[in-house]
Amino acid sequence: MSHRLPLVALAALTALAGCVKATPDKVLRVEAAAPAAPRLCERMAGDFDMVLAEASGMRGRLYRVSHADRMISGHGVSWGFRLVDANPEETCQSTAGGVTCEVVGPAELRVQSSAGRATYMVGEGDRATVASEGALLTCHEPVLR
Repeated sequence: MSHRLPLVALAALTALAGCVKATPDKVLRVEAAAPAAPRLCERMAGDFDMVLAEASGMRGRLYRVSHADRMISGHGVSWGFRLVDANPEETCQSTAGGVTCEVVGPAELRVQSSAGRATYMVGEGDRATVASEGALLTCHEPVLR
């Protein structure tokens, strides 16, 4: 019977390791310069496992992801944003449930969550609305005109 105890303990540790997906110190991306393509939301989608939730020729594209499955505490997922922009009027604003950033290039956007952290260089003419509410992260890119 003593040989079964290590197998049970190993199975419990394996199950626990599968539940804890949070990797807040993982570096997902660090850009030194803004790439010509793809746009900010597309790059964020690849890094944060976002899905295209809406695509319209009139309204643009909306990407989103919920990282609720990455929770490692009862406090939920915490998203952090830092927008560095030459225009001091362009900043991130706290909302009732999270934060919203109106990003207009050229700028630098830093995103940190339980999935990891990323630094994006946003090129001239690129624009997006990046927002968090609880475990939900969204990135909306309007139609360029």
